[in-house]
Amino acid sequence: MRTKKKQIHLPTFFVGKSTASTKITAFAASVSKITALAASAGKTKTSAQPVDGKIGGQGKEQDSASFLLFGSNENFADVFNHAVFKGEKTILPSDLLTDEGRETAFLRMKQGTRTTITQYRDIVRKLRKDQVFAILAIENQNRESYQMPFRVMEMDYLNYARQIRVITDRHKLEYEKKHSGKSVGTGVSLSGGEYLDHFYRGDRLIPCVTLVIYWGDEPWEGPRQLSDMFAASEWNRYAPDYRMHLLDIHRMSDSELAEFGDELRVVFGFVKYARKKERLQNFIEENRDAFSNVSETAVDAIMDLAHSSELERIKLTNHVKNERGNYNMCQALREWMEDSREEGREEGREQGREEGRNEERKATEFERQRADAAERRADIAEQRTHKLEQELLELKMSLGLA
Repeated sequence: MRTKKKQIHLPTFFVGKSTASTKITAFAASVSKITALAASAGKTKTSAQPVDGKIGGQGKEQDSASFLLFGSNENFADVFNHAVFKGEKTILPSDLLTDEGRETAFLRMKQGTRTTITQYRDIVRKLRKDQVFAILAIENQNRESYQMPFRVMEMDYLNYARQIRVITDRHKLEYEKKHSGKSVGTGVSLSGGEYLDHFYRGDRLIPCVTLVIYWGDEPWEGPRQLSDMFAASEWNRYAPDYRMHLLDIHRMSDSELAEFGDELRVVFGFVKYARKKERLQNFIEENRDAFSNVSETAVDAIMDLAHSSELERIKLTNHVKNERGNYNMCQALREWMEDSREEGREEGREQGREEGRNEERKATEFERQRADAAERRADIAEQRTHKLEQELLELKMSLGLA
């Protein structure tokens, strides 16, 4: 998920004198301009700043991998069909249209003022057949968020608020044209509520469906719906709920992974087994056809997720590229795992050498401590001998023998 930025226009009711109002208005305009520039810059960057615990710090491998993968309508439709529609081919790639990820809403405040809130979704598509049926969005997480259902609801709410604003603005314009003689309008009389709200009986909103893709190693134990965030109360059942769709990659079974198309199966399988090299090798063998002919998009996603310069080097040598321009990742990942094992062995050898040096230092320190202790014992013995000699001399003198 990219960094969420809030753009705020200061309400005029906070202002006293007109000179102060002018200064604050100018300040608010500057803040708004800077926020807009920052948001624009954020959309053009390949990585964002750390927020919300996304993988790799938010220049995040997960986000860039997700943009690579789900920039493809085929993969976007594939993940929604399996994660939301239980494997049914409800969405076709041809039904999807790219939509901007910015969600902006104008919130009403006292005395007619308003605050503008802007948030940015990760990836958004419009589902369209004869008309727009839904807004579909993907949000990425690499760790649990204990307010995630609320955050999903908040982003969906902003989209609904924007839709209502578009509808009401259109109706206001139609009404103004009708009463200015430029248009006859709809010719339908309005009820009091329709006239005041500028939202008519037949107006409808387009539903938003947000899918959270969870890339983290640990199981998701956070809330999955708004009611999971409620304190225990007998009144909970009366409060409206809001459920989110969650895909937990590491908890998918091999049979579930097998239901995805080749590109997502390869990447999701790699994510699940990347830290279990033997199991990854078995998964590659079980899906040899898919791993033998991997698109460059999936290869780049895997490289981002592995954060491996070695994989990039293997790709650039082109010896794993096949005649169709795709990549044989069976061979590439085998080389990568062997390099990882060799690195592990070298790290082990270096660790052994370091442990040996530590033992040698410990032995040297032990011998030094032994020598110091022996010296201290010799000093104590010498002092005792000297004391005894003095006592013997004093005794002889008292007896007149000295």
